[in-house]
Amino acid sequence: ADLRRRLIVATILGLPVILLSMVSPWQFIGWQWWAGALATPIALWCALPFHTAAWRQLGHRSSSMDTLVSLGILAAWFGSAYALLAKQSHAIAHSNTAHVWFEVVAAVTVFLLLGRLLEHRATRESGAAIRALLDVQEPTATRVSDDGSYESIPTEFVVVGNTLMVNPGDIIPVDGVVLSGASAVDESMLTGESVPVDVAAGSAVTGGTVAVNGRITIRATAVGAATRLARITALVSEAHSKKSQTQRLADRISSIFVPIVLGIAVITAGAWALTGHASTAVTAALAVLVVACPCALGLATPTAMLAGVGRGAQLGILIGGPEVLERARRISMIVFDKTGTLTKGQLHVV
Repeated sequence: ADLRRRLIVATILGLPVILLSMVSPWQFIGWQWWAGALATPIALWCALPFHTAAWRQLGHRSSSMDTLVSLGILAAWFGSAYALLAKQSHAIAHSNTAHVWFEVVAAVTVFLLLGRLLEHRATRESGAAIRALLDVQEPTATRVSDDGSYESIPTEFVVVGNTLMVNPGDIIPVDGVVLSGASAVDESMLTGESVPVDVAAGSAVTGGTVAVNGRITIRATAVGAATRLARITALVSEAHSKKSQTQRLADRISSIFVPIVLGIAVITAGAWALTGHASTAVTAALAVLVVACPCALGLATPTAMLAGVGRGAQLGILIGGPEVLERARRISMIVFDKTGTLTKGQLHVV
């Protein structure tokens, strides 16, 4: 919600800035001041997530793509403000030839906020699959006491070694081993296999699966975060929290690229200053900082990830994280389980 608000504000304020800067017939005397007024909240509030991330990186004496983004936005804004507030401000404000980059502030912020929002949306859609896994867990369990009586307790109160009764149609609450009874168990939510698996005394069962047609008594062997379902959920959650390979590569490049860009900007400014063109020196140095902002990469990566995760969700495919999509291009062979994957395992009279 916060990113969406910032994107909406940046779009509403940024569109006039871009039009004023790019469309000459729309320009009027003093338009740069209006563009600066509109671009200021964009640079200081809408782009705050990038500035905050860059500041944290600075505290760790490192840099990332956010560092370049923040640097580019602030350089464009401060450079433009300097141009308007310099000694020649009166003359600049009454001409249409001022070197201001407020449209850069607006465009870069809008595009990168859009990319960040798409990235969060992809994560949220993938998170829905995780929540679906968690919803499979049975909230209560029927514990068998030493005297043979039955007691309904919350699943989180089950401990390893407890004896539990599972009736036909019940979800098995925790991982365990069958002590007595027999049943067919539907494991499709874990394996995709639609044909139930027969279990009897000595068989292992997994929490979250369904006892279809028989009553069984099990001994709990894993509870809470140690169950197979919980481990799968944790692995998927961990995968979603990781950056993609492209994003990590961009951050590694940025850690080297940022000092290089700063060095080039200083050298550029110094070279122009030696020629006696102080104002041009500032303009050239700021231009170096602005063009180094990786806005295309910041939008392309999350957009592609959103498309892949969204399409996978439509097809019922749980994508474990952004790395999965990037590594999929190297797949040369796929082995499918037939029943429940390529076919539904449901017979029809023809």
